[in-house]
Amino acid sequence: MERRKHLQSAIAKLDRDWAAAYAKLPTWCRPGPKYRDEFGVVSGPIVGWPEVRLWIQIDEGQWLVRPSLGDLRELINQETASVGREVAFENYRLRIQEMRDRLRLRRQIYRSAELPTSRDWLPLDVLLEEVEGAIANAYR
Repeated sequence: MERRKHLQSAIAKLDRDWAAAYAKLPTWCRPGPKYRDEFGVVSGPIVGWPEVRLWIQIDEGQWLVRPSLGDLRELINQETASVGREVAFENYRLRIQEMRDRLRLRRQIYRSAELPTSRDWLPLDVLLEEVEGAIANAYR
């Protein structure tokens, strides 16, 4: 039971450390809604992609603010039809570069915030499961 308490305490500490580090992250680094309208109202699914600086207008009054790599590929086809292949591929190149820069910066921010990852919890969870299994078997 002491081992179980110790493991639960270590897991709770990781939870607190994660919450404290997460609270320090800039909003654009955190998961968030994929779209924003002309009034600043966000909508759509919550995605893990970082918010880009140059929002992409997809409809009248509607912007894609957290595009995925798949979204960027889809935009090539749409833009090729409307503005031509050369402009569409230049836009794609610029957007991919921005995405790389944002992902690189987000990684640096995560590291500096010392945000715990699932790798930190896994060994504790495995040990806790073993201890709880042993406790359950002892009371059978």
